[in-house]
Amino acid sequence: MGSAARAEFEDKYTARANYRILLDIYQEALDTNATGKARRTQPLAPTLK
Repeated sequence: MGSAARAEFEDKYTARANYRILLDIYQEALDTNATGKARRTQPLAPTLK
């Protein structure tokens, strides 16, 4: 696996990256108001560092 492919894998597909994405999803659910509209203005980012 090349170094660029390895870096992409570590950013997107490791347990740590997936955990961070899951926490963002949970936070967005908590931030959703009674009307069903999320307060977040930006989409969730798939790459986290």
